[in-house]
Amino acid sequence: MPLSLNISPSLQMIINSGFWRANRPRERLLHTPNNNSEIGIYFRQRLGVPLGDPVLKEYLDQYGRDDVAFYKIDEETYFMDFASPLN
Repeated sequence: MPLSLNISPSLQMIINSGFWRANRPRERLLHTPNNNSEIGIYFRQRLGVPLGDPVLKEYLDQYGRDDVAFYKIDEETYFMDFASPLN
């Protein structure tokens, strides 16, 4: 089922969410029906990583966060929080 993911007041993505692995039901696979690189672009921009470069653990450490929080707004809408605690 497509879901609306609010990332910031100016950025919203439509995503599909499904179980990734049967033995890890809490892990989710997120993908966008338009272009999966949207998610990677967003994280690289937040972390200051050039497009095409891998996101390394050291970049997450410098950013101050290695997790993402999702908050349910309603049945079809979620808010994704990846704000740096260092700002």
